[in-house]
Amino acid sequence: MAIEKIIEKIISESKSRAEEIIAEAQRQARDISDAEQAKAEVLKEKKIEKSTVDFENEKNKRIALSKLEARKKILQVRCDLVDECFDSALKQLNNLQGGQLRKLVLKLLENFVPEHPCEVIVYEPEKDKYSSLLSDIWKDAFDRHCRVVATTSRMGGGFILRTKKMEYDCTLTRIVQEIKPRIEQEVVSLLFPG
Repeated sequence: MAIEKIIEKIISESKSRAEEIIAEAQRQARDISDAEQAKAEVLKEKKIEKSTVDFENEKNKRIALSKLEARKKILQVRCDLVDECFDSALKQLNNLQGGQLRKLVLKLLENFVPEHPCEVIVYEPEKDKYSSLLSDIWKDAFDRHCRVVATTSRMGGGFILRTKKMEYDCTLTRIVQEIKPRIEQEVVSLLFPG
């Protein structure tokens, strides 16, 4: 019987020790689980924080890009309007007739009178108009020294004078291009006050 009591005592102590080991293992498992869960929460919060910062940065970047794009479009529209104004001025110059056209051509020529062979290059449909006008301005000098050369290339109105020594662009397009840089700011301020 004594052996049975010893065996019983050993079994009882073993069970008790096993329960303690199991309880300790469960406690350690809970501690590990709680610690890992805390780490996971910290990582989750960091990821959420980083994602929020990344989102805000991306949002701000896109807003800045869209504002820049809007400014570009507004600037392009403004440039187009300014170009339209100068195109309109060119059309009005092309529509000048009679005395107004004569004054403009005289101003372009700046007292130039051909004394040597000279070519007057002009767009074919405007050949008669400018031949007649220059003949009227230069009289005999036109008949003696000028040869009118018609071209099928559009020149934007006006003509080009060419001698052996020089070529002088008297096209209306050149006039507008020359004037544009000087008065562009004025045109912009008229179109877009403030």
